[in-house]
Order: sequence, then structure tokens, then C-alpha cells
Amino acid sequence: GVAGMTAALSFAEQGIECVLVEREKQLGGNLKHLFYTAEGSDPQALLALLKKQIESQPKITTYLGAEIKRVSGFLGNYKTEILTSKGNIEEIEHGVVIMATGGVEYQSAEYLYGKSKNVLTQSELEEKITKDNGYANILNSVVMIQCVGSREDEHQYCSRICCTQAVKNALRIKKENPNVKIILTGCL
Repeated sequence: GVAGMTAALSFAEQGIECVLVEREKQLGGNLKHLFYTAEGSDPQALLALLKKQIESQPKITTYLGAEIKRVSGFLGNYKTEILTSKGNIEEIEHGVVIMATGGVEYQSAEYLYGKSKNVLTQSELEEKITKDNGYANILNSVVMIQCVGSREDEHQYCSRICCTQAVKNALRIKKENPNVKIILTGCL
């Protein structure tokens, strides 16, 4: 994801060789699913720039569609076995490990998610608004329910991005369709 890409670029700019291992077939993590920010910047342009910088940086070796099979050694003296996308095992020796594991959007069985095509996560809504031209114009009303799955026994925390994402999507919908009614609810 972006954290791993940024860390690799930072090390490489200091002259340190880096190995970037990505289990997906392309770089970008969750940034691949963001199309606009609350401030109006373009995440896809940022992703394209980061990819170009990674690809052109001779100090960075990238393994896509790869998996770490084994790490051994001790502080400052590690050996890692990487299962490459071609099925080969490559062993690298290195002094530092940075784990940027990323995250996934929570998908609940509540509120008919997965049962009704009208129930979407905020990321799915953002993608639909961006890629399905005119989608916002067919909406009459939108209800955005915040904190689904959090602040419960299993997940006693706030992800700290949902509210901004909801407001960002609401503003984008209102910009394209000023007549739509949007209700934001939170911390149910």
C-alpha cells in the first residue's frame, strides 16, 4: 500500500536499497479505491506518481503478487524467503523490516448489506459515484449510517475516517444532484 511505497521511497532517496513485497498484483493498496478527497485532491494522480517513482528508482526491487514465506535472524541481520509470482523462492538478507499490512473496510451483515443492491459501503459508494456517470442524479434520498460494527464489544474503537468519507461523498452527491435528501446518522 501507500505506507510501504512511501517508506521504500524514503529509504531509497537516502541511498538505502529496499525490497518491496506486495501480495497484490499491483501497487496501491486502498488508495486504488479512492477517487477524490474532502479537500478536492486526486488520489489516483498521487498513486500514479508514487508508482512511477517506485518503478524508476534503481534502489527499489519490487515483487508483485508475492508472499513472504519465512523470516529468520535477529535485529539488524534478517533473512527473508519470498515466494514470487512465478513460484520461485528468493532469499534476501536485510537489516530492517517494515510491515505495512494495510486494512480493509468493514462489511457488515447488518442493514441488508449484501442482500440489497441499494446498501453500499462508503468506498463502494465513492466508486459508483465516480465510475457510474449520472449515478448521483438518479438518487432521491440517501441515508448514511456511521459506526456500523464499531463501538460494540468486538470493536470498541472509532476508525477515524468514516465521518470524513461520508461527508465527502455527501458533498459530491449534492454537487451533482442538489435536490437529493441526505441523512447522516452516527454512533448508533
